[in-house]
Amino acid sequence: MRRTWVLTSALFVLAVLLVAGGALFWASGAGFKPGAGAAYQTAPDEVSAGQAARITLRLRVWGSGGPARGRYEHVRLQWRSSAGGEWQTVMPEAARDKPDELVCEFVLTTPATPGAALVYRFNFVFDGIDSIVDGLKVLRLTAQQPGAAPR
Repeated sequence: MRRTWVLTSALFVLAVLLVAGGALFWASGAGFKPGAGAAYQTAPDEVSAGQAARITLRLRVWGSGGPARGRYEHVRLQWRSSAGGEWQTVMPEAARDKPDELVCEFVLTTPATPGAALVYRFNFVFDGIDSIVDGLKVLRLTAQQPGAAPR
């Protein structure tokens, strides 16, 4: 009888702690929101060395978690040489939003080193969770043709 009472009491205390911990988690704003999100990116395959590359990130949401601008925060692009090195950070030059979409445009001035390649990634916070999305392409830096207009 005593063993049953101890086991029941322990289970009750555990249940109370789990419910209280969950309530504190949700109250802190770190809890999951209904719905989901997705990231779509557009980048050139190659860029003239020393010129600007325009990279676009579209962040979408659906469900009842709220508008995109409130769910995505601290959006930035990071890039470096494909050979490695320190990540360089670029903030969005422009951001447009609709209730279900946040579009961020980044302008990356490339190094003046033809033949080099750059990799990039996006960092942002989605529903309170830090996220990294790798770039889908490697940006190839080409030599600018004489008389050609910069891209």
